[in-house]
Amino acid sequence: MARPMRRRMAAKIAPMKMPPQRIALVAIVAVLLVGGAAWWWRPTASNPSALMHQAGQVAKQPGSPKQPASRNMAVARMDALMAACNRDVAAAFKARALELRQKQDAPSQVAYALAVPLDPSVDVERMPPTEYQRAMLEWQDEIRAALLRAAALAPDDTDVLWQAATRCGDGSDCRAVQRALLAAEPDNMAVWLHEMAWARTRGDAEASRIAFERAAAATRYDIHAGATHEAMLQGYAGLAMPASCERQEVRVANAYMRDLTGVPANTVETGMLDQALASAAVNASVSFPPYSPIVQPCTPALNAAMTPALRESCKRIHTRLADGDTIMDQIFASKIMLQLTADSPESTEWRERYRRSRWLMEHQLDPEILSQHRIEDYADGEVRRMQATLQAAGRWPPPADWLPADENDRSLILTGHPPAKKKPDQAP
Repeated sequence: MARPMRRRMAAKIAPMKMPPQRIALVAIVAVLLVGGAAWWWRPTASNPSALMHQAGQVAKQPGSPKQPASRNMAVARMDALMAACNRDVAAAFKARALELRQKQDAPSQVAYALAVPLDPSVDVERMPPTEYQRAMLEWQDEIRAALLRAAALAPDDTDVLWQAATRCGDGSDCRAVQRALLAAEPDNMAVWLHEMAWARTRGDAEASRIAFERAAAATRYDIHAGATHEAMLQGYAGLAMPASCERQEVRVANAYMRDLTGVPANTVETGMLDQALASAAVNASVSFPPYSPIVQPCTPALNAAMTPALRESCKRIHTRLADGDTIMDQIFASKIMLQLTADSPESTEWRERYRRSRWLMEHQLDPEILSQHRIEDYADGEVRRMQATLQAAGRWPPPADWLPADENDRSLILTGHPPAKKKPDQAP
């Protein structure tokens, strides 16, 4: 899966819009992956009371008595209709996933791995913990097996290797694909950040130390943005929304749910494809490199033994990470950098970069901003898209006097240092 192809696919779907991004999607997709979701429709009214009134009007049956029992029956009917829609959505995705499982090509195996159906008998609330754990382990084993099949079918495809290596886990088969990724991208800092975590899991301190050095020496940082989106587009595009989801009562109930969850009213819907792309957004975050191996060594307040050489290595790692595609990359790395450069000529630049990153984070879930984002914006260049959208709304760059509410962040931005610790006798 080459990058140019990924961009061409993005261009083809440019007119469509995407629902709220990563953080909001985590809650939504938790439901979506287990049983589907049936509420991705444009609202027909702009406030909950109007929607509830409309839902009540649609749900009324001719001749129904006007009493509380009829309202309860109407709600129960809509619940049943939406449950049927959810089941049909899940069934459609399951059928496509099982079709993909039988195909002997890497893209199909990756698309299957990203949406392996969960056994419908798995009931979190009623199943004993040991049985639930066993069922989840079997589900994870199936995902791993599909990714390993994909890596075997396309050993030179770095997008496939990235998916397989970062999601595989432990074991000799996983270690083999991890080594393949390291060999394929020795200049990519992201794979060495993963290797630091893998080495720690293996208890290999020397390998972790070497991975840190390789991360510092790397010349680029590539988290394969868009790889999961492309896989889901290839695998699940074209699925028709089930007829059970087209009923007017379901549309109205879905509209009310959209209003409650804050999904923008002007989001253009693409039916079943939205479900696949929501899954892709969450799956992409699973493959992000861990920050933990580069926190303690590179935070001055946590490492009193930091040497000048280590400081320079840390600065190289975090400078590159601060130029990453995600808001979290930039906010995490710029926060470390402003501490590494405190009281130096570089401090002013990094304090401002951190302030701007915090401003982006403040607007990350603003419905007005999110409603402007297209599908491909979640696959490539999150920060650039956020900046462009905020600029069009007259909100970028942030006001010169803006500071976040958090006391620690305010102090870091103003001074480069965390706030002084209060004495026990000082009032908070």
